[in-house]
Amino acid sequence: MRIAIIVAASLGICVALGQAHAEQKVIKNPAEYNEYMTALKTADPAKKAAAMEDFIKHYPASIVKDDALAQAMGAYQAAGDVVHVESTATRILAVDPRDIRALAIVTALERTRGTKGDGAALAAMETHAAQGLRELGRWKVPEDMSKAAASARRNQMTGIFNGAAGFSALLRKDYAAARKAYLVALKAQHDDLQDVYQLGVSELQMSPLDPNGFWYVARAAHLAEKQHSDAAVQSITAYGKAKYKSFHGSDDGWDRIVAAAAKSAQPPRDFAKSIGGKPSTAELIVAAVRDNDPATLSFSDIELVLIYSDASPANKEAARKVWSMLQAKQKKGAVKLRIPATVIASGPEWVDVAVADDNIKSKTADMHVVLGKPAAQFAPGTAVYAQGFLYDYTSKPFRFLMKGDEIQPAK
Repeated sequence: MRIAIIVAASLGICVALGQAHAEQKVIKNPAEYNEYMTALKTADPAKKAAAMEDFIKHYPASIVKDDALAQAMGAYQAAGDVVHVESTATRILAVDPRDIRALAIVTALERTRGTKGDGAALAAMETHAAQGLRELGRWKVPEDMSKAAASARRNQMTGIFNGAAGFSALLRKDYAAARKAYLVALKAQHDDLQDVYQLGVSELQMSPLDPNGFWYVARAAHLAEKQHSDAAVQSITAYGKAKYKSFHGSDDGWDRIVAAAAKSAQPPRDFAKSIGGKPSTAELIVAAVRDNDPATLSFSDIELVLIYSDASPANKEAARKVWSMLQAKQKKGAVKLRIPATVIASGPEWVDVAVADDNIKSKTADMHVVLGKPAAQFAPGTAVYAQGFLYDYTSKPFRFLMKGDEIQPAK
């Protein structure tokens, strides 16, 4: 199926990841030092970015060139200039392909473009996410960074790289890999709308599907509602509800899932077991006989009830109830049944006919009529009425047994 990606990645990480933690570097040229410090102290983001760019032009071999690029990147983000944020991060990676801050930024921005159909961005995102995960494993916390800030930074990057890896796997239809990556991403950033929704999609596209996906899709709808994104709410809800109805057999219980998911980011431990799959045909038959007067069932439905008579004790009771209704109907006033059918084969004193629509299409007899006296034979495929008393049926193959008075051609 075509997966609708609803929400682009947040760019709020860029400022935090773009702040340089300068090592002890000494600028020996006073003019170079003064220009760098002037740019560094510039308060206006746009002007600061421009000042840092000028510094890089004037001193392309400066010992603090990488710091200047990082400062320019953070300033562009503060100014809301996404284009230059990405281009500056790309320039940083050209100098140092292992710069984890720049990797996180380009990965997030490439994912944003990729959700809009940019194939080149998706390919780059996959490469950068994989590199980012490798660098994350060996990332060393800067000495001047607090434990709280380091934890927040690691969580941000964990969410970005794993979310992108999950998205890449989702597009490849490797749903198990996607689920694994999204779960890691959400452990770090539990309420990222894009990752929550795509985790739900991954789990619901698996074979067999993981019912926990219903929770995450419902949670995503809640998050979209908090963001006042009506279109996203409608799209997410329509997808989740349709998948739930297909799996469960009805939408009963969906609203309870939505209400519960709004209060918790994670499904309860026994959530998947609590949903239950789609009722089997045998279970649906039992429910149909329980909830309806057997006399109102169509002849095809009656046949289906009898076919499943051996499926369970409940099905046996349903079949008994339906068959008793037929017998009572025939005995009352010696009423004869007149059943529309299609001839499958015939002899002088018998006719095999198909009654149920499926059997008519497949040319399979489901009723054997024994005639009281020899009668004219009908060609296979002839539409007729079989009139008489149903006195029994066989299970394998299923056949109604009728004592027939006559077979009349349908007019």
